[in-house]
Amino acid sequence: MVGRYFLLSLLIFCGLEIGAQEITQYTVFAGRYDYVAFGNTLNLAENGDGAPCEIATSSAATLSLETDQTIEAAYLYWAGSGTGDFEVTLNDIDIIAQRTFADAIDADRPFFAAFTNITDVVSGEGPGEYTLSNLDLTNVIPQYCATGTNFAGWSIIVVYEDNDLPLNQVNVFDGLESVSSTQNELNITLENLNVLDNNNAKIGFIAWEGDAGLAVDETLSINGTVLSNPPLNPANNQFNGTNSFTEQSDLYNMDIDVYGIENNIEVGDTEAVIQLTSGQDFVMINAVVTVLNSQLPDAICEIDDVVTNCNSQSIEVTYTITNQGTDILPLATPISFYANDQFIASASLEVELPPEIGTLQTTTITIPDGLDEMFNLAIIVDDDGTGQSTVIESNENNNIDLVVVSLNNLNLNTLDDITICDSDTDGIELVNLEPIASALLSDQDQINVTIYISEVDAINQQNAINGNVYTLDQAQQQLFFRFDEEISSCFAIETVTLFLISPPEIEELSDIEICDDTSNDGIATFDLTIQNENIIDDPMSVTIDYYLSNQDAESAINQIASPGSFTNTQNPQEIFIRVTNDDSPQCNTIASFIITVTPINDTLELPGLTVCNEGFELGTYDLTQIESDLTLEEAATITGYFLSESDASTLQNQISDPFNFASTSPQQTVFVRTESSLINNCYQLSQFNLSTENCPPYVPEGFSPNGDAFNNTFEISGLKDIYINYQLLIYTRLGNLVYQGDNDTPFWNGVPNRGIAGIENPTGVYYWVLYLNDPKVKDMTGWVYLNR
Repeated sequence: MVGRYFLLSLLIFCGLEIGAQEITQYTVFAGRYDYVAFGNTLNLAENGDGAPCEIATSSAATLSLETDQTIEAAYLYWAGSGTGDFEVTLNDIDIIAQRTFADAIDADRPFFAAFTNITDVVSGEGPGEYTLSNLDLTNVIPQYCATGTNFAGWSIIVVYEDNDLPLNQVNVFDGLESVSSTQNELNITLENLNVLDNNNAKIGFIAWEGDAGLAVDETLSINGTVLSNPPLNPANNQFNGTNSFTEQSDLYNMDIDVYGIENNIEVGDTEAVIQLTSGQDFVMINAVVTVLNSQLPDAICEIDDVVTNCNSQSIEVTYTITNQGTDILPLATPISFYANDQFIASASLEVELPPEIGTLQTTTITIPDGLDEMFNLAIIVDDDGTGQSTVIESNENNNIDLVVVSLNNLNLNTLDDITICDSDTDGIELVNLEPIASALLSDQDQINVTIYISEVDAINQQNAINGNVYTLDQAQQQLFFRFDEEISSCFAIETVTLFLISPPEIEELSDIEICDDTSNDGIATFDLTIQNENIIDDPMSVTIDYYLSNQDAESAINQIASPGSFTNTQNPQEIFIRVTNDDSPQCNTIASFIITVTPINDTLELPGLTVCNEGFELGTYDLTQIESDLTLEEAATITGYFLSESDASTLQNQISDPFNFASTSPQQTVFVRTESSLINNCYQLSQFNLSTENCPPYVPEGFSPNGDAFNNTFEISGLKDIYINYQLLIYTRLGNLVYQGDNDTPFWNGVPNRGIAGIENPTGVYYWVLYLNDPKVKDMTGWVYLNR
């Protein structure tokens, strides 16, 4: 037996769609195989005039095999009118479609087909009667009866093995394609054939919906030659409801036919072209099977032994190549070797191998540098080093064998450089070398270990270090560990470099003092990590942790989880810092510092600021004038002015322009905040009051009421809404009163509101008297020139 293989190019149709599916190769068998097909229709009669528009839901057929024929595979196909019934029953076993196909004459007349691999079912049932049921299309077919396209049926392809057969290649192709009166010709190319001998070659078909009574230009050809099998299948009516295996002619509207094609294909052919024609009948091809004689070799390999040499990249591989095929495996068939999937060497078959014969060969291989000492070694026969086969075989998937190879019996580990802490900083430290040797050797037994300070000494086995304790007295020392097998002459040398380092250095730590918050409870949040900058070593090579006690720091336990936002539990409180060298955890330094929470001072009272009343006791202030009254300590700065103590404490709502602050209410209080750069978060608040006073108003000496929108009234600045009870009297040179005004009266516009009202006063000098009615400011008198 040669064996079989499956092509992986399976078309899986996830649901039905209108439109044919191209016939392509589904699978192939190579060996002493042949096939038989059987099945039955569900139509009660041939479609056509007078035929009943009825259809069965089940039918039976018989599988016949010889006793020495073994079932290798079985595939069930079923089809019918409509969009599909994909759940059926075979001999009381429920079957669900694994793949589906679709075709259509037009949008109103779709058809379906389905496929399931039932090898397990048929192998279990064996030869005998098979009944397919629950294929129910009774509600679908009425719309197809008028055009004679109503049908349903099923067929099973059985591939079997028979040792009396020649070596064959059995190809199964499937899909769903059709010919009809609207598409008169269909060409199908069957690929991946391997015609080595055309003796007894044959081709078979499963087709649906062929009518025996319709035979208009209906032909089936292969490579240009029309096939026929009269009287069952005449050349001009191939699809006529027949089964060539059983010579049945009552498979209404389906065909299971097989034809001899030994005169229609040539040795060396790799494909064949099938052509269907029809001038009227609608015919769908669902499956095509070819059986071709095939004599092929089949190479397998097995690695028998791999010999390694101590401290050598060279290995010797002994292996067996066997031909379990049916034809000669040629001399010089290539053989390739791979290490961890990397091509490393090639050889070739040294003799011609007849079927069922093997040969032993040995190849020496040099393993390239860069591979691990332990690797996967694979040998592949019939491989040219690029993964390509050069000999056509019956099975291309069994040409490999693989073993795990170790280049050296001494499988040593490698260690990174080891740092040793000079705990007392005297430049000398005793090092126990036994754990280092154990880590290099792992768990191997019967190995002698000696240690040297030079490679030459290690190779010559001279001047070995006595004992397992080594005095390290320099910053860097390379040691050579030699491992010798007690049972062989094989040895290996591995190096380890020791570095003597001092504990990390810490500069003098600064205590941290911050101001309390407004609660003055002695509790605050500290950023302890500001001490990190006092570590002399590169912070990237050390680990810095903070602790609440020296004992915890020495034991490296209970470290402060979030040193960047630590809330103190005592005031003051001592904090311990541990700095550990990342390469040597035992190499560390511990120091401490004090954190203190300082209360915030009470708010200071400063002298107030007074400005002229601009109306309603409001004014504009330069708040920075108060800074001359502030007593600032060294390194203190003013950080802002605020209208409330809470805003000043929380740095909110800062006055944006303290140089030109317009008050919003009489007797307003302002808070100024100063901060110290010496104590974190520490600040001082001071407050001062704002007040106004009534300043003498400004009286102009002239105005020109000429309507030019400029200087049209006798407007006195600093008067209205400041001197609420003022009274202004204006007289002519003859002493006549022409204007009397107060805080509610508009300024004089040159028109009298006393005496003869409504007549403009002429250009000239007028005299005024201003009664301010303020005991702190004197009344005023003067003159004004009115210019028209």
